[in-house]
Amino acid sequence: MNSFIWITAQKAMVHCYPNPPAVVGFLQNTHRHLFKIKVWIEVFHNNRDLEFFIFQAFVEDCLSTYASLHSKTPIGVHEWPISFSCEDLSDYIYREIIIKYPGRQIKIEISEDGENGSYKEY
Repeated sequence: MNSFIWITAQKAMVHCYPNPPAVVGFLQNTHRHLFKIKVWIEVFHNNRDLEFFIFQAFVEDCLSTYASLHSKTPIGVHEWPISFSCEDLSDYIYREIIIKYPGRQIKIEISEDGENGSYKEY
């Protein structure tokens, strides 16, 4: 049996999708989404192996750092690189988590506005 806790976080950012299929060509223009993130992390016992609020703050810090590192505009106005996807953000969050919390299974769900998104198990 594997046990997990999960947290949620969200970040408003703008991005665009270069060379989309013609039917959704409007996505090539810069547009805003509220990216909603849910992260599950394996825990090894029932006595709050990881504390929810501490882990949530860690993931939120990862999001802020990523947005600042990849910003094409002044800090506070976040614009993603042209080719960025939900899957790319998921991989970034995972890489940061395993540095701090090695040896755990991780699951990450990221959506654009809670409507469409990706899910990865690491």
